[in-house]
Amino acid sequence: MKLNMNRSEQRLRRNLAVAVKPSQDIYIIGLGASAGGQSALEEFFEHIPADFPAAFVVLTHIPRAYHSELPSILARHTALSVTRMMAQEFPERGHIYVLPENAKASVNHGKLFVAPRQEDEIINTVVDDFFCSLAMDQRDRAIGVIFSGMGSDGAKGALTIHNHGGIVLVQDPSSTDFKYMPTAAIELDHPAAILAPASLAEKIVEIVNSRIDKSNQ
Repeated sequence: MKLNMNRSEQRLRRNLAVAVKPSQDIYIIGLGASAGGQSALEEFFEHIPADFPAAFVVLTHIPRAYHSELPSILARHTALSVTRMMAQEFPERGHIYVLPENAKASVNHGKLFVAPRQEDEIINTVVDDFFCSLAMDQRDRAIGVIFSGMGSDGAKGALTIHNHGGIVLVQDPSSTDFKYMPTAAIELDHPAAILAPASLAEKIVEIVNSRIDKSNQ
């Protein structure tokens, strides 16, 4: 009887491993933005195809007490599924996960986690926090993009992605409403591309599809 139970447990574990593997194997792309970033994100997602085989995590600076309408706004500019991030979930291909207000996100073993921002966290570093987590979890599969915004959030995270073999892309400061976040990332790191939002989308599609093609050869 004990042997049968052990075999059953082994089968269950194998089935669970198969069940979560597709989510863990997809590319997770972090998008960081602040002031002026909404229009950039809209333009970006208008150029992402509906069958794009990756997941996006959108991280923006939102006042603590403000209810973000960004998911519904972005949904009007994309055929991808757009949702507010939940406490924890495995990302799916063709989905956009938007960070809620007064929260920060991380990724561990391919799973997304959301936690409240602490009251003593005066400076918003949600982009840095997620990018660093993404780099350590996904390593050379990590992809981060920094859009328009004030301050320097994202620069440290972009450097961490670069140091772990991942790819960083940055919105061309000349195409932003606020150049500070992209400029900080450019000065600290060496992005793979510095482009306007539409061209960033095309570059992301090219990178991901090329990597998938190589892995299938």
